[in-house]
Amino acid sequence: SGTVIPYDALGMELTSDYKERSSLFGVKTAFMFAGYLLQIVLGVAFAVLFANNVLTQISYVSWVLAAVGLVNYASLLCGIGERPMLEKDSTPIVSVVKEMLHNRPYRIYLLLKVP
Repeated sequence: SGTVIPYDALGMELTSDYKERSSLFGVKTAFMFAGYLLQIVLGVAFAVLFANNVLTQISYVSWVLAAVGLVNYASLLCGIGERPMLEKDSTPIVSVVKEMLHNRPYRIYLLLKVP
């Protein structure tokens, strides 16, 4: 839950518009499933090509997926703009945490993330 909650909150950091956020998470999910499918297709393809050498299969799949990951990461860095900075809020952290914990849906969400 230490990485899932910030990852799920990323949409709020990138945009405050509901439609943009829905689109953003839709694209994120599509790329996630495309990555799952790519891994399976590459595994099967290299298993057919190098049927007798498992180490070669794993090596080629690893290199291809690493290259795809680097290209995607570079496009992410170049394509995502920063959200404009808002005025800094001087609210004390204790009152922010209290307010956050009064949010019932957020408490339920936190409980769902506990293993």
